[in-house]
Amino acid sequence: MSGKDLAIIHETHEGDEVTGYEIINATYDENTNTMTFEADSFSNYAIISKLAENPKTSDTLYRQVLLLILSLFGFAYGLASLSKRKQFNS
Repeated sequence: MSGKDLAIIHETHEGDEVTGYEIINATYDENTNTMTFEADSFSNYAIISKLAENPKTSDTLYRQVLLLILSLFGFAYGLASLSKRKQFNS
């Protein structure tokens, strides 16, 4: 990760109430691996990554649903076969 990928976020507030967040300009020094920024108050600050990958949460969903449907059909077929076998043997 490079300094271009990082930013400082500041929690803004009025009294004890959080009113929002703002991104503060910062300078990253690759030689010392430090970030420098100006702040006008003691507050909550965090280093964040500007880059975020979108999690692919539905990639396997279709396969899982298909597997579930096929499993249910297989179970139903097995029950039907078992039922027919019992009728034939009686």
